[in-house]
Amino acid sequence: ATDRDEGINGLFDFYVSRKPISEKPDYYFRIAQNRDNGTVSLKNSLDHETLTKHIVRILAIDRGIPPNTGTATLTINVKDINDEDPTFRAVPGPVPKVRENSPPQQVTTLYGVDPDGTPYGAPFTFEAVCIASICDKFSLDFSPLGDNGNGLATIRSRVNFNREDQKFYYLPIKMTDMRGHPDQSTLGRTATSTLTIEIGDENDNPHSPAHQNIHVYNYKGLFGNIDIGQVSDTDLDDDDIDDKTFTLLGSQQALQYFTVNKSSGMIRMLEHVPATVTGYNLQVDIFDRVFDTLKVVSTVTVYITDLPEEAPYRSGSIRLTGTTPEDFIKKPQNGESPYTKFRLRMKEKLNVRKIDNVQIISVQATTVDGVDYTDVRYAAYGSPYFQGSQLDGIVNQYKDEFQQDTGATIAMVGIDMCYREVCEGGGCDNKLVVYDEPNMVTTNGQSVVGVKTGIMAECACTVSTNVKSCTPDYCMNGGTCKMNNWDVISCECLAGFDGPRCQVTKQGFDGTGYAIYEPLKQCENSLTSIEFITTKANGLILYSGPVTDDLDPNAPQDFMYLQLTGGYPELVLDHGSGNVTLTLNGRDSQGQVKMNPLNDGTWHKIDITRQGKFVTMTVDHCLSADSSEGQDQDRAPCESSGLTRGENIFLNVNAPLQMGGRYVDTDYPKGVSKEKFKGCVRNMRHNGELYNLYTKNFYPGSYDGCPDEDNACEGSVDQPKKCGENGKCELVALPQTTRCICNPGYRGTSCETATTEKFFLSKSYMDWALQQQFHASLNTRKMDVQLMYRTRQKHGMIFHVTGEGIGEFIKLEIVDNVIQVLYNLGDGNKVLQMVNVTAADGYWHTLYFQRRGRSIVLSQDGGEGPMFVETSVDSKYQELTVKQNQIYAGAEVSYEHSKTIDQTNSKDLENSCLNDIRMDMKWFPMTATENSQNNDIKMVAEAQTTNNCTRDDCAGNICGMNGKICIPLWGMHKCVCPPHHQEIGGKCVFIDYCQNSPCHHLATCVSDRDNTEFGYYCNCPPKMSGRLCNVYKEPIVVTEASSSVWIIVLAVILILLLIVVAIILAYYIRRRKAQDQENIMNYEKDDYDIRENIVDYDEDGAGEDDHEGYDINRLRKPADLTRMDKPIMATHSRPLKSGPPGGTVGDFITDRLDDTNNDPDAPPHDTLHDFEYEGEGSDAGSLSSLNTTSSGGDQDYDFLNEWGRKFSKLADMYNNYEDDSD
Repeated sequence: ATDRDEGINGLFDFYVSRKPISEKPDYYFRIAQNRDNGTVSLKNSLDHETLTKHIVRILAIDRGIPPNTGTATLTINVKDINDEDPTFRAVPGPVPKVRENSPPQQVTTLYGVDPDGTPYGAPFTFEAVCIASICDKFSLDFSPLGDNGNGLATIRSRVNFNREDQKFYYLPIKMTDMRGHPDQSTLGRTATSTLTIEIGDENDNPHSPAHQNIHVYNYKGLFGNIDIGQVSDTDLDDDDIDDKTFTLLGSQQALQYFTVNKSSGMIRMLEHVPATVTGYNLQVDIFDRVFDTLKVVSTVTVYITDLPEEAPYRSGSIRLTGTTPEDFIKKPQNGESPYTKFRLRMKEKLNVRKIDNVQIISVQATTVDGVDYTDVRYAAYGSPYFQGSQLDGIVNQYKDEFQQDTGATIAMVGIDMCYREVCEGGGCDNKLVVYDEPNMVTTNGQSVVGVKTGIMAECACTVSTNVKSCTPDYCMNGGTCKMNNWDVISCECLAGFDGPRCQVTKQGFDGTGYAIYEPLKQCENSLTSIEFITTKANGLILYSGPVTDDLDPNAPQDFMYLQLTGGYPELVLDHGSGNVTLTLNGRDSQGQVKMNPLNDGTWHKIDITRQGKFVTMTVDHCLSADSSEGQDQDRAPCESSGLTRGENIFLNVNAPLQMGGRYVDTDYPKGVSKEKFKGCVRNMRHNGELYNLYTKNFYPGSYDGCPDEDNACEGSVDQPKKCGENGKCELVALPQTTRCICNPGYRGTSCETATTEKFFLSKSYMDWALQQQFHASLNTRKMDVQLMYRTRQKHGMIFHVTGEGIGEFIKLEIVDNVIQVLYNLGDGNKVLQMVNVTAADGYWHTLYFQRRGRSIVLSQDGGEGPMFVETSVDSKYQELTVKQNQIYAGAEVSYEHSKTIDQTNSKDLENSCLNDIRMDMKWFPMTATENSQNNDIKMVAEAQTTNNCTRDDCAGNICGMNGKICIPLWGMHKCVCPPHHQEIGGKCVFIDYCQNSPCHHLATCVSDRDNTEFGYYCNCPPKMSGRLCNVYKEPIVVTEASSSVWIIVLAVILILLLIVVAIILAYYIRRRKAQDQENIMNYEKDDYDIRENIVDYDEDGAGEDDHEGYDINRLRKPADLTRMDKPIMATHSRPLKSGPPGGTVGDFITDRLDDTNNDPDAPPHDTLHDFEYEGEGSDAGSLSSLNTTSSGGDQDYDFLNEWGRKFSKLADMYNNYEDDSD
């Protein structure tokens, strides 16, 4: 090829066109380039039987911008040769079979076929290949004239067979084509095909019991009256089902929930069977009429898991080769099935508590391009469900381990039907289809019932958020999708999930880890953006590409990665036919530094724009570049563009998106940084869809949210939130600079003040002026506006900002029921519309407008999908100096002579409401009173407005006819039937839910108008309960063994009651004894001083030294017994009377009471703790009269030795005294 252009425009590259895609020219051919010449060669072998002619387009694409393409056509005719082996021709009929114990007979007749054309095919020869143990059992008779001269072979058996010895015989047969042709010896082909012959079964072996496990994943509770698996038994015979009869035995519970087919043994689950993790245990009697004396009862355990609607949409998937669905779930004699091994492996990697958290929700056979696969879809619950991308990422990361568990080859992780690039243009989306149908796989020993699913390639670049009703995957992370009376969809989120669809919008990295997310959708044109904050100069931010070096050479080699190098971004992208590298260094075309490195601890945004092969990387909307109005902007410091090589336009990657780093550093692609990112990322968007960055903190070195922001925003526990209950704290710069962003409808330093709603009547408006200090702080290249609006008007002015230049303005308005921004920065009017979003629906909406240079963003209610639009216009004008006044809302206001509404184009937003208007974080006062609270903006005038936004659209009971009720819709109303009613013939008729049999089949359904929740109730039979009467009341069966247990239980309860009574009685006696002692002390108080133990005394060694050396405060009763130091008394050495009860019940109780009274470890640890004055709880009136008690009984004072050294003398003294008295 030649190109007359000079420089880079004259350079070109050769490519093989991908079109037509159905013929896969780039699969079969490649082109090697040598300067201006190219050589076409074969990449893969051609096949005449597949395609007889190839028309290949060779492209010469130059490197200019935009590129020019030259095309040459190469036609290749594929000549037929004898390259296909002859084989058996399929003949309708049964599989060749010889019944066991039958005499020799004809087995089958064989015919030949050859894909090659004449003369390379028929006629054929057939010859049996004699191998040991088979030649003597079968014979082959070749008939050359059979099959119209093409030749045939007849196979006969020679002996009697026993199926239990061998079930199948594999007879090798040699076939030769071109029989009789003169060139047969040189051109003919000979091949050996194998004929499989089955030995038919006879019922000549007895059967025995076996066990069957059945796992049912009941999708949305829909599955009822479905087959769930077959009863199994141990039987050498395989084909004796006609001789068997199956009868369900066991508890009444089994009979209420399940049935069994008498002829086939198929178990059927009835409707409304409650979920269980312990399983329903069934027994099935299997009667064999040939062995009618045998009593065989097999067992079945049915595990039922309720599968919520969101589970399939949060699932991962793998595609296997070399196995079948039956092989995947079948349990071998020793060990676990691949089904169980996979679940156990996933449980281990996820670190969840139980295997039940991992659910295999679908195992299905499929065929793609003539190849048989087994597709496995799995989900994992961890409150909420794990993302499917996380599960697929784990399988990719530990692929060898999972592959070993499955016993097959994992051909694909994350089933991707777009991987083949079947779409010509626009894009391709893998659409998951979930059917409300069960998918059963049953084998001998195990059955699995899941939900039927499928993946379809949809040729469009779709946005999942562009929906008109709630879908199972709309809200994320356990959020609940709701549609209100205005038909507005929203998500009710759990705490901590701040995205509009309950996403986590931030992710933190400590420089050692990574996180994994769902792959980028395959689109011809796309915009991917991400914001980040870091102080580290190097690190990988995003990676989408291969995760292994073991790549199929015919598989796409596409990739994209974004990384920081020296603080500046580098983007490398390859559509599979050559990469483009985009780098920035912050310098303009004159070499002057205009953009500093991005690791400065503040937030930055990078936009990656793809338009086919044309790729652009922009940093911070290129605000760092110099701008002179009316002149071309030098965007070199902050923007770089380029073209990927070749014809490919899709980024085709069958692997998850990795962020912050990679879990494995592969050799391909080259140049990917091995350094991990350190910092935070937020607001990752792809084609307007906000990514869910939630990972459950699963990945190493990665954290949900932004830890740096959390540390800066969260105070101590006892301090109030920095931004109150109605705002959120946002990190502005590292390490601790933050600001408060108030929720819509609130203002104030801590977002504590509710904003004022304004109702605009006919010909109404509001007018404001900016104060000097705030006006001077505005950036001419930036503007942020936020406001709330509510209207039924399809046309009207919402908010208007006037510029200093002639004809310059920015207007937020409604035109034909569509929100739009109309603006003029000095080079004419431009407009950005939010199409497919209804403005005048009467509901409160929050509208956002953002301008950064020539980039404009318009979003609503959190901004996703159709509610997020942006544009970047190639303009020489990017500045707007806002006029200090002439800022108004509600109508088009004219300032020519006096402030009036422009009657020629009023754009009157009548009967509408506005609230919480903000510009660059400053709030607009809505009343004269609020002017005094605002130093930045003042309200100048208002006309025909009021301070509330309430309406009574249902006044007067306007829907009272025909039983309808009124629903107010602000500016409208609608008459609808009450709950549980439907409109028939213009009247509201109560819905008879009982027609659909919602209750258990043994219950009676009763329609109930007073039941506001369901509209019916179920009348349960005696043995059933629950709302649907589907919970079986298991009867209490009293057996001889259980009777003994109950007797023991009752005896223990009686004994415990007697112990309680005895303790109460002992306490009563003790109290009476204490009162008696108190009376004695009062009677004897004149005979001795009751305080003698706390004054100085000198009897028998207890002098002042002793008193000072012992802290008597230890005898004080503490407020908290649990905080006492070591008890004064030593551990008692008396053994407790433990062991089984003996003697009578009275003996047992006495022994237990003795144990309690003498247990030194039982509280209180020291009876002295309860003493409040001398003598309490003791027979002794004082220390000096220990032996003169009122009881008059003998006492042993040896126990005083255990109180410590200071009491030993007392023990000796009073023991001696006792001896002397005797």
